[in-house]
Amino acid sequence: MLPAEDRLERLLLFCIPAVIVLLGCGAGMLRPDAVIKVLDFLAAWTFASIPLAVLVGHCTMDRE
Repeated sequence: MLPAEDRLERLLLFCIPAVIVLLGCGAGMLRPDAVIKVLDFLAAWTFASIPLAVLVGHCTMDRE
């Protein structure tokens, strides 16, 4: 493996878990009602975007 790729891999292996832990600590410092609102928004975004992405992908596959 190239040294640049090795450095990038090590950086990603460290940064991704660190970011998740920092987000968890930040969410723990918020008021519970704010955390619930953010989680509700993220859930609504996910549940709306997945069917929309499937529909768009299906329509673009039909054109070809």
